[in-house]
Amino acid sequence: HTIGALLPEGSPLTATLQSSHKLAGRHFMEFLNTTAQRLCRQPPPTPSSLQPHPEVVSIVDELADIMLSFDTSLVPARVRESYFKPVIDEAVEPLLSGCSLAANGVPPAEGAVYLANCILSLMGVLQRYDFCAWRLPQLQQQLGEAVDGAVKEQVEASLRSVNLDDKIFALRARAQAQGKAGGGGGGGGTPPPPPPPKRA
Repeated sequence: HTIGALLPEGSPLTATLQSSHKLAGRHFMEFLNTTAQRLCRQPPPTPSSLQPHPEVVSIVDELADIMLSFDTSLVPARVRESYFKPVIDEAVEPLLSGCSLAANGVPPAEGAVYLANCILSLMGVLQRYDFCAWRLPQLQQQLGEAVDGAVKEQVEASLRSVNLDDKIFALRARAQAQGKAGGGGGGGGTPPPPPPPKRA
């Protein structure tokens, strides 16, 4: 687009550039697809630091370089988002899937923190460019879910460490029973659910 936009339409050089551009684009998308399949098949493990794995960082850096190059091209602003969307779909979605799979291999609280850090790494790159803005709300939602999961797991772990989880469950069960008794209707009602299983 940078050179092609300056050449007359239909010239041999323009046709050659367009053909080369399509071929390069096809090979690039095939590369992204291969990388995506590998990430889902063999996700990089979660580091003990819970920071993004070096392979994840490398992919994010490559994506940042691609975005910078695209941003300096002469692709019209009105079509940039739709033009670049396939790249986001082929790069971001599999990367997040790989990070999620890796997060499932560690304790839930640690996995949630790791996933949140990976999402933040991606957001830091995507938010630099307006043609990636459409993906940010979904990433923000995924980040919120990861943070909520980390907080929930940490609270539950803290309660278990001081043996408060059973006490809180008992209080909830008692409140539930009192609420049903106050509502009348007899019949004994539905018994409270069993207490949550102990975790190691």
